[in-house]
Amino acid sequence: MQRGTVQTVALEHVSKIQSEAGRLAVYSADRLALAADVSLFDVDALTLFFNEVRKAVTLLRNRLKIEADRIELVGLKVVKARSSELGPSELEDFAEDFEAEVRRAVTQNPRVPSWILGRLARDENDTVREAVARHERTPSELIEGLLSDSDAEVRASARANLVRSLARAALHGDARVRLSAARNQHTPPESLLALGQDSDEAVRDSALDNSSHPSYPERNHL
Repeated sequence: MQRGTVQTVALEHVSKIQSEAGRLAVYSADRLALAADVSLFDVDALTLFFNEVRKAVTLLRNRLKIEADRIELVGLKVVKARSSELGPSELEDFAEDFEAEVRRAVTQNPRVPSWILGRLARDENDTVREAVARHERTPSELIEGLLSDSDAEVRASARANLVRSLARAALHGDARVRLSAARNQHTPPESLLALGQDSDEAVRDSALDNSSHPSYPERNHL
């Protein structure tokens, strides 16, 4: 899956426009070839050819202008969607924008609420879901849901983010948070080793009973 910026998306659209103009030019050349069968120097055929080429160039110019305007608007929206001055209602509007680039920019806003991240975690665009999967403020339950995403890069980002989150939770001052990490099978083995020596008995027992704990296979084989 291609992770594109606004510029990448622009190049893709321009390429499509150029391809369309190319097809028009080929069509024009075919028309000329047909006319040339009648007479190599048929003025009408040459006139037809240049008219067709002129149409293709005009179409290309108009489409490029439209695309340039659209890209400029998307770029402005992206910058605005990342602004820390936005409130939840404005972020919600951007999270529903037609352009995936704008919706992805919402995940990069430092004040984006978790409920908006939850909505974007179900976005139809893979790159938007991937951005949610690697966001450090995405709730763990959302990250775990993205572990089974249809896209491999989304799953990989979710897995890496969850491991980092659980490693931090294993060092948390609140025993309840450490207990949650001790019970999670995605908690890194080195963190489970530390939790297996935690000052809290429930945390210790949960870490040792976790199948991801390095000593679990040996202890349960006996």
